[in-house]
Amino acid sequence: MNYLSHYYCEHPDERPYFVLGLILPDLVRELEPRKIRFVPEALTSAQDEFSDHLNKGILRHLEVDGAFHTSDFFHNHCEQIKNWMLEYTYVSIPSRIPVFAHVLLELMLDRVLIKRNPEVMESFYDTLEQVEEPILVNYFQHNKIVQRPRAVYQRVRYFCKDRFLYRYPGNEMMIYALNVLNQKVGQSVIAAEDEPRLLDTIERTEALLEADPLTIFDELRQ
Repeated sequence: MNYLSHYYCEHPDERPYFVLGLILPDLVRELEPRKIRFVPEALTSAQDEFSDHLNKGILRHLEVDGAFHTSDFFHNHCEQIKNWMLEYTYVSIPSRIPVFAHVLLELMLDRVLIKRNPEVMESFYDTLEQVEEPILVNYFQHNKIVQRPRAVYQRVRYFCKDRFLYRYPGNEMMIYALNVLNQKVGQSVIAAEDEPRLLDTIERTEALLEADPLTIFDELRQ
């Protein structure tokens, strides 16, 4: 799941370090040359309340991701998006269409949540703004998950300052995100002639999710 979806599962929880933990595995995954992966075994016992909240948020992230990616909602929607994409022949997109379907579903879930509940995004950012550098640095110095603890705080600050989730309702942001994905899987920048084909799938995915009651979030909260 993407950033806002993770928070939406727990809203209106406003514990800053718990909320940060909900997105931390995705936020800092590529902060260092070796991808940072959070596993329950790597989380040392909490030193204080803030560390406890971070641990609980990270564990909740892992739990929700596991439940989401094995849900009927995920498999059925990914299959539909994949089939829409396969209606076209692309110039610059690899054969790994299932990866695109997976990522696009998660991005578009955030888009629909933003449109339906803009106040939730405001709460999300306001809560993250309360995170303090000494507490976060101390947490990572203690558990040794990352080599540069201060860089984690800088990433959090940039995330709050840039607020790129506000751009999710625009198709330009979706194309940009898929461009990044395309290059991560070893391809070039998405060709101009492929963009209308992707936009068609983006629009169809949005319509699909807008018509969905999104009870998946109720399931994930249980």
